[in-house]
Amino acid sequence: MKRIYLALISLLSLSFLSAAMLPVPTVSALESGDIVVSIRPSSLDVDLNPGETFSGSVTVSNVGRLPFDIKATTSPFQVNSDYEPDFVNESSYTRLYNWIKLEKDKYHIEPGGNVKVNFTIDVPEGVAGGGQYAAILLSSDSGVEEQGAMKVNTQLAAIIYGHINGEEMHTEGKLLDYSLPGFMFNRDFSVSQTVQNTGNVDFKVTQKMKVTNFFTNEVIVDENTLAEDGRPMGYSTLAVLPGTTRTGVLTWQGAPHLGLFRVTQEISFLDQDYSESRIVLICPIWLTILVLTLIVVLIVWIILKVKKKHDNKAEVA
Repeated sequence: MKRIYLALISLLSLSFLSAAMLPVPTVSALESGDIVVSIRPSSLDVDLNPGETFSGSVTVSNVGRLPFDIKATTSPFQVNSDYEPDFVNESSYTRLYNWIKLEKDKYHIEPGGNVKVNFTIDVPEGVAGGGQYAAILLSSDSGVEEQGAMKVNTQLAAIIYGHINGEEMHTEGKLLDYSLPGFMFNRDFSVSQTVQNTGNVDFKVTQKMKVTNFFTNEVIVDENTLAEDGRPMGYSTLAVLPGTTRTGVLTWQGAPHLGLFRVTQEISFLDQDYSESRIVLICPIWLTILVLTLIVVLIVWIILKVKKKHDNKAEVA
């Protein structure tokens, strides 16, 4: 009995020591809302002249519950074929980041506080006119300091759209494609447009969608209608970088399963304006199949009836 008692004591002691040696859980160290960062503006359009200096700033705010340190750097900015941002690769349109000087490269922000990241752009003499693009990257890997059990990696970017004034600057673009379907099955209704930038400086494309009830003329979606995430369902403005093609899509979230509507899409960029309206039928696929089946049955019935009538006339004759 004594041996059993000693064995139990040893087992409990080993269990306690093992538990003490386990790593402290890190996932529970932070809660939602502890680290929340915002930057404004998130993009800047700046007009630049060769040989001159431009001064600007972006504001970083800590709207979370914990303090953090942030590091500021500059990088090139361009996009890939899917229009995902690329802050690594360089091209003739990304030299701008070499001209940017940051006032400071490190900041500390307390909860509820904000800091201004000041910068200057020294444009070299003799630079050709056109677009130049860069980003100010703001990153932090110190969400919880010292004895905190977890660190958070955060990165934000403020995109700088630089427009170098000069004779070489030319703004051109064309509409490659657009869609406004006239019939939709049971899913979210979308319109789209694709624009190509054939110039050497960026421009903005404005896209609008308006949906009205065909029978009552009631406006259901327009440029002021918001989706669940707070974004406009019927309005967007997209920047198109030189040498790229960009597609914009507006989606009517929560569209009814059945209805007849008039939909208008408007597309505007540079000095070009496009507009198209179409009557759209939204119908669930099961109802479409049912209607088609009834039509086929009706056609077969009519054919058989006509054939029978023809046969009866032949017999009488």
